[in-house]
Amino acid sequence: MGFLRSRPPDEDAGSEERTAEQDPVAIFRADGIEECSIARSSARLSDQLNSGAPLNVESAGGGWAAVDSDLVLAIAAPPRAEPSPNRMARRRHVLELKAGPYEITGTVHMPPGADPARYARAAPLRWLAMTNATISIRGSTDAFAVDVLLVNLDHVTR
Repeated sequence: MGFLRSRPPDEDAGSEERTAEQDPVAIFRADGIEECSIARSSARLSDQLNSGAPLNVESAGGGWAAVDSDLVLAIAAPPRAEPSPNRMARRRHVLELKAGPYEITGTVHMPPGADPARYARAAPLRWLAMTNATISIRGSTDAFAVDVLLVNLDHVTR
């Protein structure tokens, strides 16, 4: 996928072709990574996940299926073309997390005065959005850089 890229960026990586109705995503589970598509929505993916709405994906081979978000550790999503109307002014902090076999580093947008480490442990929502994120399998030299990574805090150990 064009938005899921190894670090350093691959010179051959072109922009991912999208249909008018779908966006590419990468789903990180404990047992591997799946690249698929989701239906485009006016709502942010993080808001959909935090509301408990089902996550329906189209696999690379075609066909739609519901994904159990309890088993998802993180989701790489394409950035929004337009800012969300729900966007609020936040302070930016770089945060390092571990979820299952993955090491994650990215920028978290938090309320002013919030402690980054404590915020990740006690965030009011289950899915934490990180920008300019890098995700890798612990002990591997391969890392993926993504513009937006949604992390399931139920799986975060640090």
